[in-house]
Amino acid sequence: MLFQQLITQNTDPLHTFGGNFDENALLVGVFKLLFIAITLFYVVFSVIVIRQVQIMKNTLITPFSPVLLVVGFIHFLLAVGALLLFFVIL
Repeated sequence: MLFQQLITQNTDPLHTFGGNFDENALLVGVFKLLFIAITLFYVVFSVIVIRQVQIMKNTLITPFSPVLLVVGFIHFLLAVGALLLFFVIL
């Protein structure tokens, strides 16, 4: 039965056993995972930016340093917000 099915139907490995495999769903799933992974790396990048701003603030003392630290934290919060938004939407 299986041998006959392999001979008469499509021999594509994704359709070998008669399953309804949707390539579009797979592609959409891959893109969803890529968006979430890239956003996760961006959150890690924003943490590194905050750390660099803190090191700079301790090394180079200026009146503008606290403003840069606040901007770094806002950047981090926006990156986390984007990650949460992708988790909800995707």
